Amino acid sequence: MKDFEKYYNELRASHPGAVLIFRRCDDYVAYEHDAGIVSALTGFDVARPDGGMAQCTIGRDRLNVLLSRLVYHRYRVAIVDQVDEPRTIKRGEPLAGMQKNS
Repeated sequence: MKDFEKYYNELRASHPGAVLIFRRCDDYVAYEHDAGIVSALTGFDVARPDGGMAQCTIGRDRLNVLLSRLVYHRYRVAIVDQVDEPRTIKRGEPLAGMQKNS
């Protein structure tokens, strides 16, 4: 399992029932089951690049519309934003916001 998939599964487990939306540069991306929900509400396609995780990308100019639709349909939403530059994270350290198990 890739690092991001592991991170996604940990977040998914800690936020059951919420639609997880990840900020990626100027876009927002929903993965796996959440991608299907976002696609159904926006009409955007779900892609599976290189056979990896299913994803649906939303431009930042469409985020407010998506959030309004999700809330209207009574979904809980969690937006995941990167707080550290990828180059500053040392190997073996927990990702920002995650505690290291002892």
